[in-house]
Amino acid sequence: MPKPFESVSGSFTGNGTSQTVSLGFKPKLLVLFNITDGTQLTFYLDGMSDDKAISMVSLISHIAANGITLSATGFDVGSDNSVNQNLKVFKYYAISGN
Repeated sequence: MPKPFESVSGSFTGNGTSQTVSLGFKPKLLVLFNITDGTQLTFYLDGMSDDKAISMVSLISHIAANGITLSATGFDVGSDNSVNQNLKVFKYYAISGN
């Protein structure tokens, strides 16, 4: 029987290129927050095109490339500063679902 949902939170430090975060499941919703600056909130919803995301600073913007790609066990962040700025700490919250 499938699990109704799982959730996990954590953090990673940006490296400015790309990196993989392992969660143990493919998220349906992923939220990233730049806690170093406290200025940026980024969302990725299952069904969005790979490598894209929605970012909110003062204005809402769309990350067209080098954003977030979900995998069966977590997510990858590209080199866009909204999701992986060098030396910035990002908190994440991910939820799975059926």
